[in-house]
Amino acid sequence: MTREILKELTENFKQQRRIYSGMLDLASEQLAILEKNQGQVYADEIESLLGRRNNLLDDINKKNRKNKQLQLIIVQELGIEEFVLAKLESKIEADQFQALKEQISGLSKLLEMISEKDQRSQDLMQQSINSKRHQKAPSSSRQASQAYKQSMEQKADKS
Repeated sequence: MTREILKELTENFKQQRRIYSGMLDLASEQLAILEKNQGQVYADEIESLLGRRNNLLDDINKKNRKNKQLQLIIVQELGIEEFVLAKLESKIEADQFQALKEQISGLSKLLEMISEKDQRSQDLMQQSINSKRHQKAPSSSRQASQAYKQSMEQKADKS
């Protein structure tokens, strides 16, 4: 029974890798848009991309829930405290362990690459926001200064 569940779990991780690979493609596309626009976000360019990323997240969440269920069954069947590769290694066949390890390792690398691209995208958007704030601040203070001068001139005219 454990062998079949491990096979299903490995397949689940493989499917997650495919989905995360699509997520990486979308994260790359998003970063390219932001780099092209110097961090400025244009709703029409980003909206559909974010929608597709949300759809992938829904798929990932479904796979994750199933994955957790399978992990719990394995933990119970093998009598281990938690689902950790180091604890599984001595309890399962070498080929199953290797297949599982490869899927988890590949998934981990994908998640790292997605995280890096998303961080870069976030940095670009933040730079754009900060740049806009700095551009607007002088004009706002200039406007305030002009309004003050006008007010003083009006007072002087009334006197």
